[in-house]
Amino acid sequence: MSRLLFVVAALFLSTSSIASSLTLNPVKIYFPADKTITSMKITNTGTSPVILQLRLKTWQQNKQGNAIYRKSNSSLLVTPPLFKLLPGEHQIVRFAILTPLARNEEHSYRLFIDEVVNKQSKQPKGELHIAMRFILPVFVEEAHHTASHIDYTLASPTKSQQPVTVKNKSSHHIYITNITLKDKAHKTVGHKKIPANYLLAHAQQTYNIPIKHKATLAEINYRDDKGP
Repeated sequence: MSRLLFVVAALFLSTSSIASSLTLNPVKIYFPADKTITSMKITNTGTSPVILQLRLKTWQQNKQGNAIYRKSNSSLLVTPPLFKLLPGEHQIVRFAILTPLARNEEHSYRLFIDEVVNKQSKQPKGELHIAMRFILPVFVEEAHHTASHIDYTLASPTKSQQPVTVKNKSSHHIYITNITLKDKAHKTVGHKKIPANYLLAHAQQTYNIPIKHKATLAEINYRDDKGP
């Protein structure tokens, strides 16, 4: 299971700051096809109490690959939605599918974890409080996991860039890692690493790849991001 430590702090030359730390485990919530319940652990590794609010939103992508978030229906539940953690304490957060979901393709959500700040409280002079926000992916796997499949098109290039539109034709998300462009002689004319890029089921996104000269084909490296 993935484990990641988040630290949020503001640093100024003449201003001290209050730093808050959370450990989230895992950092991706995943429902296998045969499961309707899963969980994660949130630990306050900082020195101050923290109040957290958890919300689920459906997650889609438009034709530009930008995220579209909408309020989740009652099919998926997260509990507790609001809680306080003292320094060193942890909370087990549970997720449950309450009503059956069509499992012909993967369902994608985002979990928003927000620190609740008491606006009435007064911070000591010279201290700055930073509210935390973490956004984690939540995936409900399709009933029958099939092989990943993509397609791509090359648009008219500029002098220095080649737009490449990648379409995920799979029934589940994939993880784009890098794109390499080649000419007719199969020599590399452009390459770009794609950091932290999910492409959801049936979604598409356009990437601008720096090029030396005209490209005729592309190699899209991606991975089937199945499981936690």
